[in-house]
Amino acid sequence: MNSFHHQAVDRLATPLVATAFARDGLVEGVEFRDERFVLGVQWHPEAWWRDGRFASLFRALVHAAEAHAAPAALPY
Repeated sequence: MNSFHHQAVDRLATPLVATAFARDGLVEGVEFRDERFVLGVQWHPEAWWRDGRFASLFRALVHAAEAHAAPAALPY
């Protein structure tokens, strides 16, 4: 990926779950597995948006945003 590991997750708070790891074993992704969409990554997915390997990350974000958006609350 495109992380540099000048900082790293040491311990995760409950109920976060480590779900992605760098080759050296450092945590690069965490999820909060309940009904809400909570996902944290320790790299720069926006730099990889054209890479098909990460399309599911962006699809999940858009899906979660659409699911929680109230049509009357949208500014357009």
